[in-house]
Amino acid sequence: MHARLLWLPLAAVIVLGCSSAEEVSRVPSEIECRNSAGTVIACDVQLEQAGGFSITLTGRSCDATNNEVRLEQPASVAETITSDGCNEPIGQVWSYGETSPFAAGTVVNLIIVSDQFNNPPGLRVTELPGSESSPKSWRLDFEDGADQDFNDIVLLLEQQPAPAAAVLRAN
Repeated sequence: MHARLLWLPLAAVIVLGCSSAEEVSRVPSEIECRNSAGTVIACDVQLEQAGGFSITLTGRSCDATNNEVRLEQPASVAETITSDGCNEPIGQVWSYGETSPFAAGTVVNLIIVSDQFNNPPGLRVTELPGSESSPKSWRLDFEDGADQDFNDIVLLLEQQPAPAAAVLRAN
């Protein structure tokens, strides 16, 4: 079962072949979000604990270039994580909130921008259960539309709990 949503915090976006940013049309792709039991869940990624988070490239199997990974939320750290996820080394880690932790409930929002292929790009978000020693995390499987295998870019988003004495910043 696929959930078709008009706007979500996590989105894969396609870029249709145009020459400048002003001319590019962007179309949200279908997003499927599930928990570890396979149940469809809301696609909000919220930090359950105060602290930071890391995004790790755990796999890639794409030939395309220019698959841009952008961090849109929290707004205070919004940036392009990489302009070409298909050419980053496996194991690359991007960390946020280490020196200035985020409050519990902070929403993390990623967007992946890709060139148009045979099919629209897609993003599957799977919530992974946490434990007392390890907070909840999410696996993000991106498909650029060329072959529908959902392994073109695979990311792991993990919460990093704040030390007890850390001062929290607003979202």
